[in-house]
Amino acid sequence: MSVVKVSDLLAEGSPRSSGLNNAHIERMVAADWPLPPIIVHEPTMRILDGLHRVAAAVCKGIDQLDAHLISGPIDAAFVIAVQANISNGLPLTFAERRAAAAKILVTHPEWSDRTIGSTTGLSAKVISRLRCSTDADTQSNTRLGKDGRFRPVDPSDGRRRVAELLEQMPSASLRTIARAAGVSPGTVRNVRGRMTRYGFPESPTGGAEADVSNGGSGEMQFTTGAVAEKSVDATAVLAVLSRDPALRMSESGRDFLRWLHAHTVRFDDGTMIATAVPDHCVSHVIELARHCSVSWATIAHDLQQRNEAS
Repeated sequence: MSVVKVSDLLAEGSPRSSGLNNAHIERMVAADWPLPPIIVHEPTMRILDGLHRVAAAVCKGIDQLDAHLISGPIDAAFVIAVQANISNGLPLTFAERRAAAAKILVTHPEWSDRTIGSTTGLSAKVISRLRCSTDADTQSNTRLGKDGRFRPVDPSDGRRRVAELLEQMPSASLRTIARAAGVSPGTVRNVRGRMTRYGFPESPTGGAEADVSNGGSGEMQFTTGAVAEKSVDATAVLAVLSRDPALRMSESGRDFLRWLHAHTVRFDDGTMIATAVPDHCVSHVIELARHCSVSWATIAHDLQQRNEAS
């Protein structure tokens, strides 16, 4: 940690494109000092995190502040600034996060939608729409994920290669198939499971096979083909939602997150459930599972219509 002069600091290039919040500055002025160190890009002396703390220091007549100095390219520094400002102090607004995502799409076009979404506190779907609207990286066929690995934008070719290799080498390990096909072991596990259950590596439509409709009895019907829906890492989705400032910063949002964590059933839970349920309770659990699947399908259907209307 270092000490910097307030007069040497620059505010330009900050992800806080809408400016400072005066009420937040007043709260900073009234707080107990010293406040946590700011983050500064050493080569340019730009403030990456701590604009409000610097403004409060000026109001209090403080001319020096503790700071963590970051070196390296300014594009990488901007990413650090965004990450710091969606998790600390006053969160960036949706418009600011969206603007930051648009800038990162230009400087890091190879990053996946999920990676940029995690960095900016937005969903991968929002990033995908933003990428399409800005024509960013339209020629690239790969994306860099959060784990540092490049993956194809369209994974269908990889899944087909996995299916062919599984047929040729049915006793090979997941990692052996993954290396040969250029995919992750998780993808191999998913394809092997689908081929075992349904005889094909992915759903015929390339996505979820759920069909929610009115079956004439006044109840929502959910087809059994939904079991073959596109594989989703529920833990990863919950982690993204849990980091979203819009949910974390409101009481209703926090209540919703707690509810989600308590009620989400992951694919791997099936083994535990099958082991724990005694024979005389199986029919009741089947009834409950079917009821819950219809409820979730109805929720997904309603939210999808809302998403398409927006």
